[in-house]
Amino acid sequence: GYLRVADSANWDTGGALTVSTWVNMENCSGDALIERGYSNYTWMLYCSGGSAPSLSINTAGGLKTAGASVMSTGVWHLVTGVYDRTLTTDRLKIYIDGELKNSSDGYDQDILSGANGLQIGSGWSGTGSGITGRLDELALWSRALSASEIEQLYRRGANRLKLQVRSCDDDACVGEDWLGADNTTGTLPRVFDGTTSYNTSDLFIESSDYISLNDIAIGYTL
Repeated sequence: GYLRVADSANWDTGGALTVSTWVNMENCSGDALIERGYSNYTWMLYCSGGSAPSLSINTAGGLKTAGASVMSTGVWHLVTGVYDRTLTTDRLKIYIDGELKNSSDGYDQDILSGANGLQIGSGWSGTGSGITGRLDELALWSRALSASEIEQLYRRGANRLKLQVRSCDDDACVGEDWLGADNTTGTLPRVFDGTTSYNTSDLFIESSDYISLNDIAIGYTL
């Protein structure tokens, strides 16, 4: 199935647009993740052949597209499309997981005004067949997000804190082990994003459920 959102002038953003969504697709080929209107769409974030995300923008000068490389299926990715008329080149950009994958010059024109609202997770141009997969945290901006903003948007979703705790009946926590979510011992607490890590020498939980963190060291590389 798919979702259709009622028509609104808010969906016509003129010379700037950012559209972003987390996607987890079983198959992504010729499917509209989100589009303005249908049949005669004015902008669309979609998957072209071979699970390659693309952004298409329709202006008075015609249709222009920026297509990314193929993304893996069965896992979550953040797909973001950006249009910025104020630029002289690379007005259309497509990002996967916070990284710029491709761009297109496009035209020095506003996006055409549309009709028929938004379609989310539909088949190609409103066929209604629906995508095979899941979408999450879909967002629209009436401005062009910067590359650093898109990277941070990805990191906010991709970074996951993995904590361990121990329950102690004394300040020294004698005989108490650090336990993870499955109630077993494991590695030290960390931020799991491949580059960032931290460790703590003590997490003490008193009987009153007051939590204190002591001797925390944080280091990261962006």
